[in-house]
Amino acid sequence: MDNEPHVLIKLPLQIAILSFAIGTFIFLAHFLIRLADPYHDAMMFAGLYFVIVAVGINIIVFFATIIASFWYRDYQKQLISNACKQLINIPIAFLYFYTVMHFTN
Repeated sequence: MDNEPHVLIKLPLQIAILSFAIGTFIFLAHFLIRLADPYHDAMMFAGLYFVIVAVGINIIVFFATIIASFWYRDYQKQLISNACKQLINIPIAFLYFYTVMHFTN
C-alpha cells in the first residue's frame, strides 16, 4: 500500500473549487432568471439547499484532512494548508448571501 496521501492532499482543493463553481453558477443563474421573472425564487431555494449540502461535505473533508495531517506527518504542512484553503469559500458564500438578500427584496 502506498503510504503517500496524494488523493487526500488534492481533495480539499478539488472540493473547494467544485463548491465555488457550483455556488457561483447558482448565484449567477438566480439573477439571470430574476431578470426574466422578478418573482421567480427557484434558484434561491436551490442555492439554499446547495449551501446546506456543500457545508456538510466541506466540514467532513476539512476535518478529515486535518486529522489525516497528524497521520501523515511528512505531508502535514501541505494537508493543513489545503484544508485551510477550503475556508476561502466562507466569505464568498456570505457575500453571495448578502447580495441575494439585498437585491431580492
